[in-house]
Amino acid sequence: MKKVFKYLTLSAAVSTLLACGSADENQDLPSVDEIPEATLNAIPVSILNGYVANAVVWIDFRDNGAIDGSEPFAYSDGEGFVSFNPNTGVNYCESTLAHEQKYCLATGVDAGNLVIKAAKGIEVMSGEPFKSVLTTEVTVAQSKANIQALANLGERPPGDASDWLDNLDASIIKLSAITSVAYFLPEGQSIETVLTRNGYSLPINTTVEEVLSHDYWARLNNDEALSNELFRAELTIGRVVDLIAINLDKATENLDMGVDGLPISTSDYIYQAVVEALIAGELNTSSARQNSNPAVKFQNLLERVRTKIIEVASSVVSNGVSNTVVNNNLSSSITNLAQIPTNHLTSFSSADKIATFQTTTLGIIPNPIAFEESNQATNTLNFIGSLNNVNNGLSARLRQRASVDLESGLASVPNLDLAEIFKQVKDSSDSNPDLNFEQIFEQTDITPAVNIEDPDFSIAGHNLSISGIHDGNEYGQVISYFTGEPGDNSGELIMCVTYRNPQDPTDDIVGERFVGSWSAITQRMFSLVAEGLRVSMKIRNEVDGGQIPVSSQLPSQPKMPGENYGQYRFNLNDDFADWYSDNPSIDQSFGLLVTEEVPATDAACAAQLSL
Repeated sequence: MKKVFKYLTLSAAVSTLLACGSADENQDLPSVDEIPEATLNAIPVSILNGYVANAVVWIDFRDNGAIDGSEPFAYSDGEGFVSFNPNTGVNYCESTLAHEQKYCLATGVDAGNLVIKAAKGIEVMSGEPFKSVLTTEVTVAQSKANIQALANLGERPPGDASDWLDNLDASIIKLSAITSVAYFLPEGQSIETVLTRNGYSLPINTTVEEVLSHDYWARLNNDEALSNELFRAELTIGRVVDLIAINLDKATENLDMGVDGLPISTSDYIYQAVVEALIAGELNTSSARQNSNPAVKFQNLLERVRTKIIEVASSVVSNGVSNTVVNNNLSSSITNLAQIPTNHLTSFSSADKIATFQTTTLGIIPNPIAFEESNQATNTLNFIGSLNNVNNGLSARLRQRASVDLESGLASVPNLDLAEIFKQVKDSSDSNPDLNFEQIFEQTDITPAVNIEDPDFSIAGHNLSISGIHDGNEYGQVISYFTGEPGDNSGELIMCVTYRNPQDPTDDIVGERFVGSWSAITQRMFSLVAEGLRVSMKIRNEVDGGQIPVSSQLPSQPKMPGENYGQYRFNLNDDFADWYSDNPSIDQSFGLLVTEEVPATDAACAAQLSL
């Protein structure tokens, strides 16, 4: 968590130096504080992959996978939209509200092609951190036409909304695993042909435009052939990229990825390697290839990743790092990046070694397909293979739960906890070695940890104090004030933060006040953005104070046996932890209190905090 707060304080310090919609080169997580100029061209975006809220989205003019120079950026709202939310009809780039302007992605460029990227954030469908990077390309002319078409779209009609969804698809840019594959395809290769070659049964005469613009998540309940196959492609391709990227990104932590011209993630390199494998048909998911050894296929892919990273890193160094950013350490960092896959990937000659790498590199993190024990390596690889069939137990059950109700103005998808689901899968696999994955999935409980019983439950007009201990010795307290009227799905956010790191006091924050915006992802999960600080917060449960470990409590905020407290999983930029409400829960309030007064200064914030 150390790096999180270093970036947080850095972004506050440089905020006065930022131009409209631009990021300082040393910022990993920039802040959006300026009102967009009316002359700028808005870029409307929808992030699929289960919809990614709280993501940072930017125009990558330098094509280096990082936000640097004067590159425009924004954040995605609680439903995964940028610049324009068709469910609410709000054009964020025309809004006069500061908390909505953070969702506006705009550029002064008036012609040509734009490379759009999205990183970080939270997957609405799973409730887990989004670890990859997504890419697409769009022309400025198309963006202009899109924003106008969205303005003319109108509200979703009652009943059959197929035509409305078709018009929406044609009017908003998509970012997904599929658009990322399409972006990295070489000239002469088309996305629909490559997917078909690898066993995805797209309907006859499906066009490139349909593949790249189709919102398959919004149509899963309709059991449409194109939606089913694109959903399957996202699971199989996206999760394979995630599995490798999360390992390599963990191995590159000391390189400060995302800073000074280095990419935010190794995901782009992995997508390039996956594209090569797809062109060669090596990821073929058709029944004729089902019997191929998944460990061998995975090993071949890892070798492609290693080669691709070395190739790209060497190219950057040979072209001169001064063309990217002036930094004396960048050349050696990129050289070290090239060595990481050599050191970590080339020794994978067996499933057991792959699992050992996952264990030593990752530690224990909430990644759904990185199991912790060596004897689970084969099951991990077989799991990747099991995702090849859209009718397998897990994807079928996820589809049943993925009912997206656009009429409500909020994506009412289930807020699942994939970390918990896959722990159940692993436990079932250990205890029932004779069962296949489909049978294991059928007996897996995908019910959310907690359901909000009060249909009028809202965090608007409330405040929440949570505290806890992280990594054994780092501790803190955060009080969030959610402005608005009951029932609002978004509003201004005030956060009061105290954080202590006894091993490195330079990380400490004492009673600082941050201003930003909040938005509801689901009734029990929320996206928070404040001056470069990105937080997603999920209500996990209510817990008796006597069951909360003492090691998770602050002495200044003891939890009383016999009283319930709200349990919150929050992801702070790239870090996560479970903390508990400081106030007892009354009538399933999860520790939320009605706000009477919002602190207006750092001193007022410090007075509310107990640390």
